[in-house]
Amino acid sequence: MARKFLRDMREVDNMLHKVLAKYRKGKDPRVTPGQGMLIGFLMKNAGKEIFQKDIEAEFDIARSTVTATLDSMERKGYITREAVERDARLKKISLTPKAVESHNRIVADLEQLESAMFRDISQEEADALFTVMDKIKENLSNIYSKGGKSDGN
Repeated sequence: MARKFLRDMREVDNMLHKVLAKYRKGKDPRVTPGQGMLIGFLMKNAGKEIFQKDIEAEFDIARSTVTATLDSMERKGYITREAVERDARLKKISLTPKAVESHNRIVADLEQLESAMFRDISQEEADALFTVMDKIKENLSNIYSKGGKSDGN
């Protein structure tokens, strides 16, 4: 392969971070990218009881990190935590209307960005890109599950 894939991916990643920072500039600065992802997870699971342990498992992050994030989001008015009748130790996490509004704004911004990113790219090219990305993710997952060892294929 004449081009170096990892170098190109790093370059795309860096550019994407810069563009996302530009998109966030002037927007609601109180929602961090991590909090936005958590709000998205809660939106996707609306109607289900979600607890801190569910968030820890979904994002594979430490309990202390999730606690700090949830504390911050609660102070900012994005979530509420309420005890459940069957077990007072469990606190169900719910989004506030403020969080739903923020989520809708973020989704609209990301859809606009994605549309701009795929300008002049045909549906066939986009489909090929996603097919290749899925294969790369699968290969990386296999490498990760082997403890970082690749079989060279």
